[in-house]
Amino acid sequence: MIYAKVGNQLYPAKISGIIGDSAWDGRDTKEIHLLTVGYAEAIELFEANTPWSIVQTFEELAGTNPETGEPISAPEPEEWGNSDYLTFHSWSP
Repeated sequence: MIYAKVGNQLYPAKISGIIGDSAWDGRDTKEIHLLTVGYAEAIELFEANTPWSIVQTFEELAGTNPETGEPISAPEPEEWGNSDYLTFHSWSP
């Protein structure tokens, strides 16, 4: 599962991006769709200088080894800081 982590809170999200985006002078861009938060609340979450990151978890990999019956733990989540990406665009749902 993919999350946007804002402060210390995880929000389920879809995240896409473009490396070397020609529409932004060749800068890398990211687009975040928070799946459980509306636009107005998202703007409040991402106030100026609010640290945020992308977190990927692997809960779906946890389970039981079918050969041994031993539990299989999910790998530790991975996290990538993204505080350098923070510009909003007006958008109407």
